[in-house]
Amino acid sequence: MLPVVRGIVWATREEAARMGLAQQGTRRWAYRWIEAHVRNLAGIRTLADLGGGGIESELCNRLSPFAGQVLVVDKMGAAGAKGNIRQVLQDMEGGLKEIQDGSIDVVVSASAIEHLTAAGQARTFSEVQRILSPGGV
Repeated sequence: MLPVVRGIVWATREEAARMGLAQQGTRRWAYRWIEAHVRNLAGIRTLADLGGGGIESELCNRLSPFAGQVLVVDKMGAAGAKGNIRQVLQDMEGGLKEIQDGSIDVVVSASAIEHLTAAGQARTFSEVQRILSPGGV
């Protein structure tokens, strides 16, 4: 079992190698790394995948068994739902206005934050603090 750190967590190349995913592309091992951490969290009511791309994206579908609801937050895609996955159309550059305070238990993001401006990144991290439930990850 991997340790779960409550705070901002970054995957490393060493962890990818330990998981047998070295040299397989960043996204592939990032998704596996996120899934390995999320699967060990208990009682996830709502998980938000920031910049997830849409309800058909690989990461949100990998994480959906571990949460009551998965919100895929992205400006791309179309409003819709599939099972316990729901698209939230939102340009993260302007914040996460469509998500209520304290309503998210777990926030994940892979290959998305780096596409925001510095101001958008700061705003997104501030908004994550706002939307996380007490004890959220």
